[in-house]
Amino acid sequence: MKILWHSNGPAPLSNTGYGVQTALFTPRIRDMGHEVAISCMTAITGFPSTWEDMPLLPAGLTAYSADVLPQHARHFFGRDPGLVIVHYDAWAIPPETVHGLATACWSPVHSDKMSAPDRAFYALTEAVPMSYSQHGVKAMRAAGLSPLYVPHGVDTGVFRPLSDDERARARAELNIPPGAFVVAAVGANKGTDPPRKGWGELFHGFARFRERHPDAVLVCHTLAATPDQWGLDMRPIIADLGIGDSVIFSEDYAQVCGLYPASYVAKLTGCADVLANPSWGEGFGLAILQALACGVPVIVGDNSAQTELCPKTVGWRVSCQPYWFWRDQANWACPSIGGLAAALENAWRARGSVSLRSRCRQFAESYDADLVAATYWKPAVEMLEQLAGAARIRPPGNGGSVPLPTREVDGLRWLARGQHTDDWISVAHEDALEPVLSGLLPEGGVLLDVGAHVGRWALRLAGKASRVIAVEAHPDTAAALRYHVTLNGLDDKVTVIECAAWDSHARLAMADENLKVTGGSTRVIDTDAPVAELPLKAWQVEAWPLDAILDDDTNQIDLFKLDVEGADLHALRGMAMMLRQCRPVLFIEDHSIYGYYEQADLLALLDELGYDAEPFIARLAGDRQAPYVIARPRDDG
Repeated sequence: MKILWHSNGPAPLSNTGYGVQTALFTPRIRDMGHEVAISCMTAITGFPSTWEDMPLLPAGLTAYSADVLPQHARHFFGRDPGLVIVHYDAWAIPPETVHGLATACWSPVHSDKMSAPDRAFYALTEAVPMSYSQHGVKAMRAAGLSPLYVPHGVDTGVFRPLSDDERARARAELNIPPGAFVVAAVGANKGTDPPRKGWGELFHGFARFRERHPDAVLVCHTLAATPDQWGLDMRPIIADLGIGDSVIFSEDYAQVCGLYPASYVAKLTGCADVLANPSWGEGFGLAILQALACGVPVIVGDNSAQTELCPKTVGWRVSCQPYWFWRDQANWACPSIGGLAAALENAWRARGSVSLRSRCRQFAESYDADLVAATYWKPAVEMLEQLAGAARIRPPGNGGSVPLPTREVDGLRWLARGQHTDDWISVAHEDALEPVLSGLLPEGGVLLDVGAHVGRWALRLAGKASRVIAVEAHPDTAAALRYHVTLNGLDDKVTVIECAAWDSHARLAMADENLKVTGGSTRVIDTDAPVAELPLKAWQVEAWPLDAILDDDTNQIDLFKLDVEGADLHALRGMAMMLRQCRPVLFIEDHSIYGYYEQADLLALLDELGYDAEPFIARLAGDRQAPYVIARPRDDG
């Protein structure tokens, strides 16, 4: 499958948490057998490039590069089905950007519930929600979504416990005084309304702690000062608290220019006695996990995803009070300054504990990138491959541990994969025909549904019929039809036949001119046309006269529904014997209006087969009309 990964460019090109996760997982997903391109919100501008043999597509002109996302997708996918994975906050992507694209959004939830802008994105798209955290899963479910859980991961080879000699060298390189109690803090200095990473509370808590432990040092991997309105100028608060001589910052310029490799962060964190990152809200908390992988215990706010990353065996959770954040229309959580000072005191008492450091490392190993890729990404991508239409749908129970999205309509479950498919036909199409079709089928009768698509009528009429024979030509659509039959427990009642109804045995090429998965306009195409003019790739399908393939015991058919996108005359000629034997009522969608044949030819063939035909026009939703023919056998037939 072709996957367009839309996020910050990969580390080291973009040394953000998003860049780190992009660097960890795009190569692993590629190595599962997929073709991956990275659409970079950051890292490169104005030209394409490559990284790890994967295309890097440049940032656009608008925030979060939403202006180029759909063009990147269609350029990369070409005429093949593909999947967009947005690895960022959902609210950052305008819903219209992913319209018609198979999309999954690997997005954070850092407030006490999903933010209003995030909820709006999912309400206006059919993107598959994916959460980094169990907190996010719970919040998404509370919002009525069915999310996947795929946590962030850590490179446990880079982030590992340091030996005593390595710790000593790292402290010397950072100009940390010998024997100091070291508190590390790693996070972005971004935002002022309020600063989400809780820098002010941390400085206050550290100042109280340092009154009792003047040898304590706070090492911050963040910007000490930022341009106006970007983040905070940390210097005034540090000076006001009188802790300027015990706070060490990484160099601003080197951070902005990406000159610090992951190994630097691993050394800074690994030489600490504790990491303190008391955020007001986290979608995941990568710095917390990286510290634990280094065998360093952590202090966090007892809120959002931080809680699950800090069980009591590996650190200390600080109580918080709610803060209503108007932009999210949800609560963030302000960490207690007194709680931070107390947690630092507890960390000071536990300094040097071998068993504590061992528990931290053991906990982090469950988030190792290779393990996360195999345990969470692999089954998720297997499902998303079916969702995108790049792989044929497998029956429920045999399609992996992650189910495809569905919805319930008319007491039945139906696939709901999005606007890149014509799955919608199963739930919102030809509603006006229900009383007509139901009236033509006698109670306990047998329905032959030729051109059954994904089973809209085959499954609905199965409640009245004693048996349904559903014939579908396109293999992908037939797979979706079988999925629906099994999903709704109708295997004993509905028989699926995968073939094209024709007047001779042949191999036919079929495709959908609207470029949809399970396309409702899938038809036989002219394979003599230039390849560039063919809609998507044409599938070769087996075509048979239905007289030749229907079961020998099919001696009763009461209603024959025919909807085969212009192959009507071929299908009817190929079942002349069955029509003479069973004399069913015929319900035919008349495709003569599209120029596939003349209506007079259809009526003449029906007359030849011994049927009286009654054309009629059905009024459908959206002020549309469609022509049909009901044909009944003549008494003298």
